[in-house]
Amino acid sequence: MALVLSLCSCHNGSKKEIDNLKDCCMSDSAMCFKVPSYMYKQKEDTKSVLYNGNKKLVQIMKTELPDKWNMHSFAQHMIGDRRADMTLVSQNDSLLVYEIQKGITHLSAFAFSLHERNGYSVLLTTYGLNKELHIAIGESIRCKGKEPVTADLQSCN
Repeated sequence: MALVLSLCSCHNGSKKEIDNLKDCCMSDSAMCFKVPSYMYKQKEDTKSVLYNGNKKLVQIMKTELPDKWNMHSFAQHMIGDRRADMTLVSQNDSLLVYEIQKGITHLSAFAFSLHERNGYSVLLTTYGLNKELHIAIGESIRCKGKEPVTADLQSCN
């Protein structure tokens, strides 16, 4: 019974976290997206932004060149020597998800995804966020260009 309650509360917590994503834009409003409300901008340049909080991170990088990112190579670079501690749990052409598995405990680790947004190739990297939250963040990314960026989104710090 306790296990069922625990699993249900984790699922409800994930849903609540997705519902509470905050709207953010880069300083020049060239790219807008959503991040968890407890995260704060750590750094930003013209092509990338990094948010962190609660020992979790969200990094979004963009380039104007289509198919520029090699997601698998970037994942290997980011994971480095920790690969032995992680298990690949989901993989397709545009998504890689790793977990740390110790016995029956499964913890979200790195997730990488590729997105094409209005002529930009966007690479989203998260650490410590589950697959559903990573996907929700990825779906929220908008780049200025042919499609107008929603004007009511404001820059977050």
